[in-house]
Amino acid sequence: MKDPHSISFWRTNGELLPDNALSRVVLSSVGTKWNDVVVEQHHFPSCELADVMFKRHVIVINMGHTVTNEFKKEGRFQRFFKAKNSISLFPSHQPFSGRLKVERGVFADVLYLALNPVFISRVAEGLELDADRIELIEHRRATDPTLHHIAMALRAGVQTGRCP
Repeated sequence: MKDPHSISFWRTNGELLPDNALSRVVLSSVGTKWNDVVVEQHHFPSCELADVMFKRHVIVINMGHTVTNEFKKEGRFQRFFKAKNSISLFPSHQPFSGRLKVERGVFADVLYLALNPVFISRVAEGLELDADRIELIEHRRATDPTLHHIAMALRAGVQTGRCP
């Protein structure tokens, strides 16, 4: 049985892109009691997205082979090679355009961690930080062993059914 999409792309005009339009969900935390964090693993073919955004803060980890990504910044595309375990951060409601290129017959294996913006604000307040002054910055190509370890632990919890 295929898992439903919970981490979706939205057009900047507020229109939701239809499920199954781009990827196939192979693992999802939907149906658990995790309210503030969604973990999903997707398989993507080559695709192109124009003027889309996420409604949650989304961390993306390339779980598979190196892929070519192109993102439009300041009116022109910039090329990035996403090696295995590379991490990108997409802040909520920040439009972007991009192209994903994979070899014919191959898919990109991507792990998403989506965080509710209200959850981030609550965590900031719990740390006695001014939540209104916290800004998440779009970031690509980085590797972060700590974040990778946390993501793999969350993924393992979903795989084994050990998440509430």
